[in-house]
Amino acid sequence: MKQLSPKVWAATGWISLALSAWSLVLATIDGVMAYFTIVIAIIIGGLSSIGITGTAKFAVFSVVLAAVLVFWMTHHVASTGFQLPDGSSIATMFSLISIPTLVSVVMMILGIRRRRTYRRSYSE
Repeated sequence: MKQLSPKVWAATGWISLALSAWSLVLATIDGVMAYFTIVIAIIIGGLSSIGITGTAKFAVFSVVLAAVLVFWMTHHVASTGFQLPDGSSIATMFSLISIPTLVSVVMMILGIRRRRTYRRSYSE
């Protein structure tokens, strides 16, 4: 089976980072649009790490950007400014991105295992 070019996986990763950046812009307009965009960015970031010629760096960056964005969205109020996090707000933050992050991490692990198995089979 022919492998996809590393450029394809990198392009997918860059799309993920572009969606993450776009969700930062959308967060200034509407938090709901930003949330759905960041969920899509996390999933696409995980998808970019699944190939044998792919890399997990885009998935990690998209998850980190998502965590920063959701932290900002759950702890900043326009009228009062930044609120100090407490247990409830941190739990809300993690509950918002837990499932897409889990899916992305599973795809990253699957990609890492595929690349390790691929290298091991061709190095022997």
